[in-house]
Amino acid sequence: MLGTDGTSVEDTDLQCLYTAPNWYQSHVMDSNGTYIAYGARNMVQILSLELVPVRMLSSHPKRVTAVCFAEGNVLVSGCDGGVVMTWCVETGVVLSTLLQTPICVAALVFKSGQLFSGDEKGIVCVWDWEELRKGKTFSRFQPFSEKIITMDCSDHADGRFLALGYKMGTIAIMSVKGSEMTLMHTLKGHDMDIFRVCWCKNNFPNIYSSITTDLPIENLVVSTSRDKSIKLWDGFSNRLIRSLPYPPKLSSGRESNLNREQPWSSVTWTDAGIVASSATGDIARLEELTTEEGISELKWKSFDSPHGHSKKVFTICDLGNSQVVTTSMDRETILWREGECAKVAHGLGGFAYGLDISPLSPNRIAVATGDNMVRIWEPYQNKVIQVWQSVRTKVMVVAWHPYKEGVVSFGTEEGRIGIYDVNSGNMNTSSTYHEKPVYSMSWGYVPTKFGEDPLKTGLYSCGGEGIIFCHKPKELGKTAPNVNSYLAAENNYKHQPPARTAVDWEFNSKLLAVGSSNGVIEIFKAPNLQLLTVFQYHTRIINKLRWGRNEGEKVILKTSTMEENVECPPSDQPQLLLGSCSDDNMICVQDLSSITPSSTPILKSDQTLKGHTARLTDIDWNPHNFKYIVSSCYDGTAQVWDIEQGVGVSSFRGHAGRVFSVRWSHTKIDCVFSGSDEFTVRQWKVSDNVEKNPPKVNPLAPTHKPNSNRKKKKNAKKNVVISENKVEVVSVSDKALTWRKPAPSSTTPDPADEPAMKSEPMTVSVSDVKRKRGTKGKSLLPLASRRDHCSKSEQAHQILQIANDIFTDQPYCDDSLTAADIGLYSSRSKTFELVAEERRSHSTENHHHQAALLGIWSSDIRATIDHAIQTKTVTESLLSVAVTCGMDKYREAVKCFVAQLTASRDFVTAASYLLILGETRQAIVMLVAEECFREALAIAKMRLSPDDEVIKNIYEKWAGKQEREMQFDSAIKCYLASGDARRAIMVMLRRKDVASLETTLKVAEIVKEKEMLPAIRAALEEARLSEENSAHVVSGEIEVSNNNRDVENGDKCGLSGSVEQPALQNGS
Repeated sequence: MLGTDGTSVEDTDLQCLYTAPNWYQSHVMDSNGTYIAYGARNMVQILSLELVPVRMLSSHPKRVTAVCFAEGNVLVSGCDGGVVMTWCVETGVVLSTLLQTPICVAALVFKSGQLFSGDEKGIVCVWDWEELRKGKTFSRFQPFSEKIITMDCSDHADGRFLALGYKMGTIAIMSVKGSEMTLMHTLKGHDMDIFRVCWCKNNFPNIYSSITTDLPIENLVVSTSRDKSIKLWDGFSNRLIRSLPYPPKLSSGRESNLNREQPWSSVTWTDAGIVASSATGDIARLEELTTEEGISELKWKSFDSPHGHSKKVFTICDLGNSQVVTTSMDRETILWREGECAKVAHGLGGFAYGLDISPLSPNRIAVATGDNMVRIWEPYQNKVIQVWQSVRTKVMVVAWHPYKEGVVSFGTEEGRIGIYDVNSGNMNTSSTYHEKPVYSMSWGYVPTKFGEDPLKTGLYSCGGEGIIFCHKPKELGKTAPNVNSYLAAENNYKHQPPARTAVDWEFNSKLLAVGSSNGVIEIFKAPNLQLLTVFQYHTRIINKLRWGRNEGEKVILKTSTMEENVECPPSDQPQLLLGSCSDDNMICVQDLSSITPSSTPILKSDQTLKGHTARLTDIDWNPHNFKYIVSSCYDGTAQVWDIEQGVGVSSFRGHAGRVFSVRWSHTKIDCVFSGSDEFTVRQWKVSDNVEKNPPKVNPLAPTHKPNSNRKKKKNAKKNVVISENKVEVVSVSDKALTWRKPAPSSTTPDPADEPAMKSEPMTVSVSDVKRKRGTKGKSLLPLASRRDHCSKSEQAHQILQIANDIFTDQPYCDDSLTAADIGLYSSRSKTFELVAEERRSHSTENHHHQAALLGIWSSDIRATIDHAIQTKTVTESLLSVAVTCGMDKYREAVKCFVAQLTASRDFVTAASYLLILGETRQAIVMLVAEECFREALAIAKMRLSPDDEVIKNIYEKWAGKQEREMQFDSAIKCYLASGDARRAIMVMLRRKDVASLETTLKVAEIVKEKEMLPAIRAALEEARLSEENSAHVVSGEIEVSNNNRDVENGDKCGLSGSVEQPALQNGS
């Protein structure tokens, strides 16, 4: 099986869905004739030429953006962080790490001993391959300061040439001589981004000889751009040979997404000619055809295949022998052989959150992924149906219908429930949503009260908020019943139950298992869902429940503390087993074959399996032998257990991240499918694994403290200081390449990335307010709190005093005790004494807010407000209760609070409280005095009459301030608003440019300032004349400069003797 440890695939029968290639990168895939490599997230996937996974290379800190093969089986890869790494493909070992620049590496090209890289700042780096191994310097060039999208290198008879494709639509042809690079010329014809540029190889036949007469084949360059054109160039004469549109969409092709998405096309040279992609994902080859009139024409011939791409193609890689490999936005990699689809490799673009195998079609697997899709995967037919309609968000869980073939349900991160019919393609969604992600789903019986037809099948869903809904497939438009409420009413719960986290039906026996956030498992019996029994052996949240119906040889369970065996059911009855996994890292198995109602919780399971070191996410029974159960865990492993012996049998460690889901194959007894957060679903054999038990230490656990994480990141950024033309070669040990050490950002979500598999839900309350975690704040009763933590002897005195006060009439007086000692536990008068003592203590320590709150508690509001006014410690909370003491006291408190706000220079809030008292003019005066003109003007215009002089005064004062600060535009607007048009025009005349004077003239005409019009017109004519003179002077200087340049050019060309030049004086 494939993995990051360098092991290769030997059994071709083992199928998998692996990480899809990255999008919107022209150089994310390459081949050397032996292997195919492409960038997937921050890893590099290695495939054979038949698209069989070989291994995954994982060490990049960020998303891989470019790959290329060098000499032999050495691979070069670059990422968003500007890091370029070299690998040995056969061993998976990192040979060197090149710290280039902190800018995204957009393209990598290797040609005859030289490595070229281009980044998004337009910098081209050139390494000599032999010198690179010695850690020598490299050369840097920047022909244009524009983003490089693509590049290609050609070995021409006259030398080596590099073609660079830029975002601005330009193609630069560079001449490379050793470590030097010079710009020959640019190919200008595209108007937008260059997606791909490619030289024709000199060993290819000239397919287009009629239009490339007398041109060497290696002179030809083909390019494709966002402007929806593909152009054929003569790369050495700067000549455009032919411009073609994108290949057309097939007549039976897919609907175009051009109206919604940006177009993208890729192109490459092959031995059969140019192969390019259309904007909709169709692949075509450019052929030269001869018409009946003998005229040669170029036309696209599409690769007509029912298994082609459904979305735009990002890369086309030539394998030789009329074979190409393409990657697309549909997350599929296709091998084309002579225009026919030879093989399709399906990929994932998100976490594999959930798996489920159809009970009626065992070769059909539903996959819940984080790329907003449900995939129906038939691994042995290599077929995938992508279901994305009405999904629109991450899919967390899937569940097949127990007896309707092709019907699958899914739950999303947004809490949406959907049902999809694979055979008809119909999609229906429930009108009832969960408030949080859906983590568990199961098909089961509908209680009698939920519908007229008892015991019909419904879909049970459990969300992160802790509620279970029952969705009836034929009534999805109606409100789904709340199962939590029904269970509470039917079973007379005396206390509010904890949040539900897992649900699973045993369909044949009509038993429902429900898991909760506190680790409790409840078993209910259909049709009325009566509570049968409760299991309480888990201590933390239940993540998964799984029934097993064993109709074969009975499994004998041995408890961990008892030697005797659990009694087995009669041989003619099936054995019912219930497996559960939790955040307490345990798997518990219970035999429920002879279950009887019991009001006493069962505290011990029949079998407990321990060994995992992190959260368990999923379990599944071996359908061929119920002696075995498989589990998935956050420690990156999938573990097979023998439940009779309670020991591990096989531990699969081929995943590089957390494992979210696991299912035992229904058709192959030795095979298991598992999905993880590395965007893969892997099939593996139980018998192939060397390890039998999970790792004793979680290999995916962070090795640093959470508090120091931020500091380490900052230091890391400071340490990445790269010299201009130095390269650092870092050797990496084999331990650094093991799968147990994930990349820093590969398994932790962004972005998007992905949420955790399941977070422990809180108990659902009536209020939707989310409480922030943190401290309770400063105590209002610190004296009482301190006295509760006194010595044992003092505690004894307090206890004796309280006991005598409450239960006897005998006097027991201890003079050493105060109200702080027993005030909360004794009489009402003692409590008042305690509060009075606490208030005095707070006032002494200037804790006026706490003292005021205690005054409100003791209903002494008037005295509390008087004290606050005297000490000038009025708060908003006191103002809210001051009105209960009368309007006069309230006004007095508000005025004191306004004085406090003014002293703290919070004038806007102070003005707001003055408005509450109706003192509008005082509020305006205060704001104007503090130059808060906008606020003062807003209040005045809303509260005062439009003719009030206060408004005009505000405008005038504001305009004066703006004029002093040279803010003429604002001053002009203020003068105009105040009605002083003449003053506004005078300010406008301070600007002498033509545009400003034209505006001034128009304003003067509007406001009818006839006396000022002549002066304004005169100033305008003068400004225009001055502007014309300036233009003549500039043009004269340009003419003289051009003449001098012509003279210099003539001297350089040796023409000064043949053309008469004016005599130069004084060396000028």
